[in-house]
Amino acid sequence: MAADMAASGFEHMGLDPRLLRAVAELGWATPTAIQAQAIPLALEGRDLLARARTGSGKTGAYGLPLLHKLLSIKEASPALPQAVRALVLVPSAELGRQVGHTLRQLSAFCARRLRVVDLCSQSDPAAQRPVLMEQPDVVVGTPGRVLAHLGGHSLSLRHSLELLVLDEADLLLSFGFGDDIKALLCHLPKIYQALLVSATFNPELEALQELVLHNPVLVLPPEPRLPGHSQLQQFQVRCGTEEDKFLVLVALLQLRLLRGRALLFVGSLARAFRLKLFLEQFGIPACTLNSELPAASRCHVIAQFNRGLYDFIVATDEEGPVETPQRQARKGGTLGKGKGKAKDKGKAKAQDPEYGVARGIDFQNVSAVINFDVPPTVESYIHRVGRTARGDNPGTALTLALPEEHEGLTRIEDALAGENGQSMLQPYKFCMEEIESLRYRCRDAMRSVTKQAVKEARLREIRDELLNSEKLKAYFEDNPRDLHVLRHDKPLHPAIVKPHLRNVPDYLAPWHREPSAELQVLPAWCQGPGCAHPLTPPVPLWGSVGCAVPPCIPPGPVLCPIKASPSFTPIHRAGYCSFYGECGRNPEVNVSLVPSNVPCLSNTPAREATGTLLALLRSVCPDLVREDNETTLVCCTYGQLSALQFSVALSGTVLARCPSCARNFASLYCHNTCSPDQSLFTNVTRVVNRTLVPGVPSVAVVEYQSFYRQRFADAAFSSCHGVRLPSTGGFAIATMCGRYGAQHCTPQRWLDFQGDKNNGLAPLQINFQLVPNGTEPGDAIEPLDARVWGCSEAPGEDEEPCSCQDCAESCLPVVAPTDSSPPFRLGEADGILVLCVLLFAFFAMVFLVALLCQRRSKGLTVLQVVPTARGCSARVGDVSHQALARAFRWWGTLVASRPLVVLAVAMVVAGGLSAGMVTLRLTTDPVELWSAPGSRARQEKAFHDQHFGPFLRTNQIIVTAPGRAGAHYDSVIFGSKNFSGLLAQDVLQALLELQERLAGIEAWAPQAGRNVTLRDVCYAPLNPTEPTLGDCCVNSVTQYFQNNRSHLALTALQEEGKETGTVDWHDHLIYCVSSPLSFKDITALELSCMAEYGGPVFPYIAFGGYQDSEYTESEALIITYSLNNFPRGDPRLEWVLSWESKFLEVVQDFQRSHSPNLSVTFMAERSLEDEINRTSGEDLPVFALSYLLVFAYIALALGEYTAWSRVLVESKVTLALGGIAVVLGAVFASMGFLALLGMPSSLIILEVVPFLVLAVGADNIFIFVQEFQQSQREPDETREQHLGRVLAEVAPSMLLCSISEAICFLLGALSSMPAVQTFALTAAVAIAFDFLLQMSGFVALVALDAWRQEAGKFDLCCCCGKGTGDPPGEGARLLRPLLERYYTPFLLHPLVRPCVVLLFLFLACAGLFLLFQVPVGLDQELALPEDSYMLQYFSALNQYLAVGVPTYFVTTGGYNFSSANGTNAICSSAGCDSDSLTQTIQYATDFPNVSYLAIPATSWVDDFLDWLNPTSRCCRIHQFGEHKGEFCPSTSNNLSCVAGQCLNTLRRPTAEEFQRFLPWFLQDRPTLQCAKGGLGAYDTSVSLDENGTILATRFMAYQRPLRTSQEYTAALRAARALGDTLTRTLRRVPGTDPHFSVFPYTVTYVYYEQYLTVVVEGLVTLAMCLVPTFAVSFLLLGMDLRSSCATLVTIAMILLDTVGAMALWDVPYNAVALINLVAAVGISVEFVSHITCAFARSAQPTRVERAAEATITMGSKVVTGVAMTSLPGVVVLAFAKAQLIQIFFFRLNFIITLVGLAHGLVFLPVLLSYIGPSPRVPAGDTPGDTQGAGLGSGTTYFKDKDMDKPGKS
Repeated sequence: MAADMAASGFEHMGLDPRLLRAVAELGWATPTAIQAQAIPLALEGRDLLARARTGSGKTGAYGLPLLHKLLSIKEASPALPQAVRALVLVPSAELGRQVGHTLRQLSAFCARRLRVVDLCSQSDPAAQRPVLMEQPDVVVGTPGRVLAHLGGHSLSLRHSLELLVLDEADLLLSFGFGDDIKALLCHLPKIYQALLVSATFNPELEALQELVLHNPVLVLPPEPRLPGHSQLQQFQVRCGTEEDKFLVLVALLQLRLLRGRALLFVGSLARAFRLKLFLEQFGIPACTLNSELPAASRCHVIAQFNRGLYDFIVATDEEGPVETPQRQARKGGTLGKGKGKAKDKGKAKAQDPEYGVARGIDFQNVSAVINFDVPPTVESYIHRVGRTARGDNPGTALTLALPEEHEGLTRIEDALAGENGQSMLQPYKFCMEEIESLRYRCRDAMRSVTKQAVKEARLREIRDELLNSEKLKAYFEDNPRDLHVLRHDKPLHPAIVKPHLRNVPDYLAPWHREPSAELQVLPAWCQGPGCAHPLTPPVPLWGSVGCAVPPCIPPGPVLCPIKASPSFTPIHRAGYCSFYGECGRNPEVNVSLVPSNVPCLSNTPAREATGTLLALLRSVCPDLVREDNETTLVCCTYGQLSALQFSVALSGTVLARCPSCARNFASLYCHNTCSPDQSLFTNVTRVVNRTLVPGVPSVAVVEYQSFYRQRFADAAFSSCHGVRLPSTGGFAIATMCGRYGAQHCTPQRWLDFQGDKNNGLAPLQINFQLVPNGTEPGDAIEPLDARVWGCSEAPGEDEEPCSCQDCAESCLPVVAPTDSSPPFRLGEADGILVLCVLLFAFFAMVFLVALLCQRRSKGLTVLQVVPTARGCSARVGDVSHQALARAFRWWGTLVASRPLVVLAVAMVVAGGLSAGMVTLRLTTDPVELWSAPGSRARQEKAFHDQHFGPFLRTNQIIVTAPGRAGAHYDSVIFGSKNFSGLLAQDVLQALLELQERLAGIEAWAPQAGRNVTLRDVCYAPLNPTEPTLGDCCVNSVTQYFQNNRSHLALTALQEEGKETGTVDWHDHLIYCVSSPLSFKDITALELSCMAEYGGPVFPYIAFGGYQDSEYTESEALIITYSLNNFPRGDPRLEWVLSWESKFLEVVQDFQRSHSPNLSVTFMAERSLEDEINRTSGEDLPVFALSYLLVFAYIALALGEYTAWSRVLVESKVTLALGGIAVVLGAVFASMGFLALLGMPSSLIILEVVPFLVLAVGADNIFIFVQEFQQSQREPDETREQHLGRVLAEVAPSMLLCSISEAICFLLGALSSMPAVQTFALTAAVAIAFDFLLQMSGFVALVALDAWRQEAGKFDLCCCCGKGTGDPPGEGARLLRPLLERYYTPFLLHPLVRPCVVLLFLFLACAGLFLLFQVPVGLDQELALPEDSYMLQYFSALNQYLAVGVPTYFVTTGGYNFSSANGTNAICSSAGCDSDSLTQTIQYATDFPNVSYLAIPATSWVDDFLDWLNPTSRCCRIHQFGEHKGEFCPSTSNNLSCVAGQCLNTLRRPTAEEFQRFLPWFLQDRPTLQCAKGGLGAYDTSVSLDENGTILATRFMAYQRPLRTSQEYTAALRAARALGDTLTRTLRRVPGTDPHFSVFPYTVTYVYYEQYLTVVVEGLVTLAMCLVPTFAVSFLLLGMDLRSSCATLVTIAMILLDTVGAMALWDVPYNAVALINLVAAVGISVEFVSHITCAFARSAQPTRVERAAEATITMGSKVVTGVAMTSLPGVVVLAFAKAQLIQIFFFRLNFIITLVGLAHGLVFLPVLLSYIGPSPRVPAGDTPGDTQGAGLGSGTTYFKDKDMDKPGKS
């Protein structure tokens, strides 16, 4: 059964596919015997007791079922909480580290689901607690360490453990862990599966079995305890004395009879140091595995050995010191003297209890094990020898035995005897006389290694450990004196090394002397006539394998003489190879993303390529194929070439878009691998032994030099330097240059990374040597200088040059686009300023000249005033005025006669219309408010959302550490680097903690009735259907460590050349920011840079505040959560809103808890709307107070008080409240009326329209009431007639204002912006209703109040009063007397009037200049309150963000992508049009200051074409079987996919192929084998219908950082211009629909589109508002052109000065400002029209007197009715929290009120005094007006000496 299972392979065991993929990556072809038996039983849930020798695959036997079970549990119960479910107990820290590493390799493809923690990787338990708090799935550790964590409550197993593994169980007991295991069992649940694995069985193990296992199955695979004779050669050498042992060893090593790496086992630590010092005497570097040092240091030694820094390692096994009494008594040399048993015993106690070497530890590439001391037991021998011949590799064991050790050696021989009783330990006889010449050198070295030298060597190692300890670094920083003492302690005196011992002179070499007879006694395995002497000199008689290997040397032997030269390529000659064939995997490469074999050493002539090899060579390496029927020679086999083809295909998917680059890159490896002149430019420098076929030794190449001519390397690099990655917009070279990225990559660095065996792709180390041009390296080496194709050249007749996007040389000359039009200048001066100055000078000159001319021509003669001639227009005006007066007089008398009836009707009508507010629909969506439904941006947004869904929601956190000092980091790999104070491990740990809390959020969605987690709402690009938390797209710096604490805390020992040091998260981060697309870094950490969700984290997204790509000096770290968005009405929108609410709570809590050290700013997608709504609610009291102040002012100011006794009678509070009710009724009626018509409203209408109508309505109230109060009732005139007469006097001006304002706002409703449109329409209807209600309801209230006052009734309580009392006299007045006595005479003084005109003319010209300085737009910050957390976020965003928002270029339907012309017009690779879509966008990114684009567009078309490339594995089709005709993914090794490429040649797909393969591409997950898969990058970028027709596509680019709304608007304008250019270009492609278009889209465009036209639209809207004002004034003022022009000019100047003040007070121009400016026109009409009407009605003889009368009589009403009504409420708004209210309602309304008041009361009277019409009162007509009473017209101030002449009009 096991044999069948082993033969069938892992795939038939029922293992998880992800585990099978990992097994394939590790190169495990078939299960070993133990795996074949144990895995099926473990998968059934059985307890196992398994025995298997070391190196038989035990870890995989229990690791695969363990991981499979955990995956099954998680898949079956996704909601199961994270917990530790598997525990692996090991006897030593070294073995624990190895087991953890293997389990992580096996779980590599499910690392996001399973986490493995090795408790042996760190010696400090405190540092492991945070890792255990993450609840990893698997814990590996020694019993003592696990028990300590259980006792410290940092680990809990009682309720979660599912599987327990005891690895090397016999050693667990022999190491004294028995009691710990028993104590540990008390912490485990009652039921769990247990696997006990051991190399030996003993009685103690049976006792442990009873405690741990339940009905176990015994697994005893049919395999020997040690590998067979064909794999493991075992020898013995019996030595006479201790000195003989050292002599034999030094002969083996110095004469190079020992090849490869070896483990030297001794019996005690003291002997280990003696042996190490002894070898150093001969210049043989060796290391000692010191059990006194921590596990990390021991692992460092092992890593140094595994990486080839040392070839020999001296170690003891786990049995403790072995010193026999006989050895103690021997005096054979200094090394044997003075051995105290007690002393060694004491030292043994100091050893690490978790130390263990003989078993478990995977010493890599061990060719031999030398037992310098005989092992004390058979098991110990097995464990030691098991370190070699692991897997399928050969090995040799040599045991050196003294006479007193023969007994132990015999026991071993007997236990391991063969079937016929023959000993497996064959004798290897030395004729000691033959090496006697070396004895004196050996004895000399032994004398140098004294006991003191050994002691001091041990002390030195301990001292170095202390000095290099990371744990003690902080202590030494605080206690520098201790560090100084330790460094300058008394000097140690190690053994003196004598240089002459390093080399063996030729005269001492045995082969230079005649061999003795005894030397002819050869080992038993050497027989036959061809057998050579074992000490044959190392001449290359068998040079094909690089060393002299006599036939008598055993297969794969260690005892092989090799060439002493550092090179294994002695022949450098044309037609010769350096290596040939395949020799298995490289044992020095631990993690390989693409497992491949290394070549075999073979410095032999090249072979002829024929048949399939020649055909494949023609396809992969055409440059090496000889034409004209010449013989083609190669240095590679078909297997090597196939592997090369696969490797080239991997890079081809990235480089194929540039054919010359791909050809050059392939040429590098073709020459290295297959060139027939390979030996000319390559030089093998390191090899290892391999035995692929039993009995046939071979030598594998693991390192070689490759010599290139500098110009060759430069040209190849230059051809690839500009190749782009369409999926990212970056450069392909960034992924191929390791730590340097694209910016700092050079030819040498590029090649160095290609040859780095640690990059996850290179199977061996290649050291590229670039030879300067004109120089030669010597030693017959000729640097490679082959043909290189420039990127602008076509490498073949059927190929194209690289495109402009990939090759600057291919670009046509590009004229840099001009920046935005430069400012208008005249010389060095501002052109607009000059024009405004000239304009002011012109108008001032005209005014002054006209003034002087009139004075000179008319003299000083004063004539009598003669009324002007009555023209037709005047007569029509008089008739219309009289008609209006009569109508209003009649109406006023009627209403006063029936006030209650009129009041009731008004209330019913207003109330009925207001009831329509129940149907009111408030619009809060900013898109609906500011963007018209038919606007281009809205239509484009609807198209995008229909085909691609709404824009993703962004939740972002920006973390800074102000004031925190940075640090300097010295990396062993990258050199010196500066790290900001923010990039520290404690900060990264804090960010991990934050992200863990966010990942654990459960938010309650009330309407859905369920909890929502991150996986429900997150954007998961690579697993959109059923995402896990690990699939969620989260971009942050910790994603470089896969958001894994263990990865962040990981450290490793790194050798870089001759330097050795520790690498940690600093090194990994430095590498990843330069190469974010790497699946494996080049450090010893061997971590991936890809995020946990499977995509890359580009540093410009995760870092901020850096200079010149120095990301480690970043001042900000950015965490971005991308969430799915849903349209309004979708129930899932509630899910994401609920999660975002919890997100804000968690981050706010994090901000508070870390505020002392970190500055945290943040936002959620919902934050802006939340903050605006919060502010609106908080500012309601401010608005309420504002209205209350206005109400209070009106209530108090309406009364005219004559005496304190009549205050209650003369107060007008009731009337004022009634007037206010009329105004509010008009507002509510208008809103209700429009709501009934289906028109929505908004918050801005609720805030502004009442304010506006109240200001307008209050003015009418004051004018009417004060005119009524000041007017005296005529004789025989009733109260009703009196009220009707007063109404006739003031109603025309009220009608003028109301009609002007209403028509003004109606024209403003023509705006395209919905908010402006709705506001203007609501204001127009409200003003119309207000006038109607004032003419009816308020007139009735005035009539009732007049009756009350005449009856002497109290205000507010009309049932009480004083009776009739005295008739009222003139009330106390303040403003009018001031105007009459002081203000008006001063204003209209002959010297003041010209100054006023010039001043306001200057202000108008200044306003015109400042108009061009007003910023257009609305920054997001202004929409927020001053205390909003979002302001800090926006500040950090503008300061630190390095890239802007993504911008999509969307194509509509009607374009044929599948045609060759259509494809070429889109793509940017070779063969594409120079003006293609992606190429045009690339051009634009070269000029970001003009285009506002920083990163080119990603192109699914380019990647789709690369995906179809037949040289890659991406697009393949099953050729047979049940899946025939279906897509075959790149990760599949199914035979049906071989030769199943979708396209057989490199060409454009046909229309049918395009339509068939495109859906496959969009759903293909990118992998290392095929990085061009479209899933995640493009699956949402192409919209297909059911038939596969493309309905829409999008190409994503990135804008540069945009800070202000002006930049956003300019970016939109530039993007649309670019889109229009693309549309015109693509419409020229044959077959394109004429309605096809390309448009840019990003989430901000719909908000900023208004600013493209808001200036023009505002000017048109305001101009349209002025037109009806002029027209109505002209008609209602009796067709008075001068008065109408004065009104128009004044209002225009008010607008100019208002806009100028906006520039001075930082009020930007936008839609909100436009609304206020439209309102300003209405308010300006109030300031201007009443005074103009009063001027027109005045009967005074001169213009100055008429202006004075209008100012005094109507000016006071305007001040009290308009200015004083607005100012108190406006000033209160300054205290609002919302900046929007402060700026656009306080500042702007304050400006409007003051500027309007100044023009109405200062400029307009002066203007009318100059250009106003002459009196048009007919002779003999007595005006029924008393406006001129009491003016004192005779004063000289009112005598216009210049203008008011007879006959002047």
